[in-house]
Parts: sequence; C-alpha cells; structure tokens
Amino acid sequence: MKTKMVLALALGLAGVTALPAAMADGLFISGNVGQSDLKKGDYDKDTAFAINGGYRWGAFGLEAGYNDFGSLEDKYSTISGAVRDKIDLTGWNLGVNGKVNFAENWYVSGRAGVFRWDADTDFGLAAGPRTRRDEKGTDWYAGVGVGYDVNQNFGVGLAFDRFKADGKVAEYTTNRTSVTAEYRF
Repeated sequence: MKTKMVLALALGLAGVTALPAAMADGLFISGNVGQSDLKKGDYDKDTAFAINGGYRWGAFGLEAGYNDFGSLEDKYSTISGAVRDKIDLTGWNLGVNGKVNFAENWYVSGRAGVFRWDADTDFGLAAGPRTRRDEKGTDWYAGVGVGYDVNQNFGVGLAFDRFKADGKVAEYTTNRTSVTAEYRF
C-alpha cells in the first residue's frame, strides 16, 4: 500500500511537469491549520497545525517543517470501567514539493518526504492505573492541495496530507485536512 501511494504521488508530480509553471524561484514559508484524524480506532479529531519553509525552483522545491496534530482521545467502556486513551503526535518533515498553475492564479500542489515523529501516549482506566509511553520513529508523508495565488508573493489553499507513523506498539498514522497560506520572498 505504501509503495503504491508513493508511486502514484511520484507519477502525479511527474505528470504536472508538462504544465507551465508560473512560480518564480525563491524562498517560501507556509503554514497549515486544520483537523487531524487518527486512522486507527475511534479517536476524536483535534486541531492540527504546521509550519514549513523551503526553496522552490520553478514548479519544484524542497521543504522542511514542524507538525503538531493535537491531542487525539478515545473514550469507551469495558467490564473494568471507563477507559480513556490519549495520543499526542508531533513531528518534523523533510521532503520535496511541486506547485503548478492550471488557470490564472489557481494552482495544484503535491508533496512527499520523510516524517520523523514522536507519539506520547497515555492509556488506561479513566479512574485507575495508566500506562504512559513515548514512541519515536521515521516514516513518510504525502499530500495534495489546491489553491489561489492572491498576488506574486502570497497564496491560500486547501490541503490533504497523510503522515505515516507506524510504531512498535501501535500505529499512529494520521490524516490532516487544512487551510494553507504561503508567503514567497
């Protein structure tokens, strides 16, 4: 599944090279604010944010950034009593991105790379013994977006990103749907 997703994203990014890129070379900084959704279990969604920076050469560039997916909680009942599980997921990303215009001022974007994550977990009975652990790992991330360039230096958009985080004890793979803003220097 992971190989298919990365291959599809790579082919998609390769396909957009045929479109004319109206982007200028240079530094950029971007931010995302949205909602995180843990793929496993029935965890509540929480507010997620990210900040990225990088350099773009025409339609393609490099990026690095920080991601915070908030506190994802699941509450349920068992024979032993009420259970509350909580996961705080954060991480750093390093990857490539592509951005091309498909109409005047409108663009599509794609990104993929390495995701270095940290999951702080707190599991157990709501009024009883709790298990806390900290897992770290390195996996991948990929995403797509669409947006509008307000002017030569500023654009806004919508993005969907998946951050793979496959721990030894649990899987923390999380999706983020967000509003984006980018400033180009």
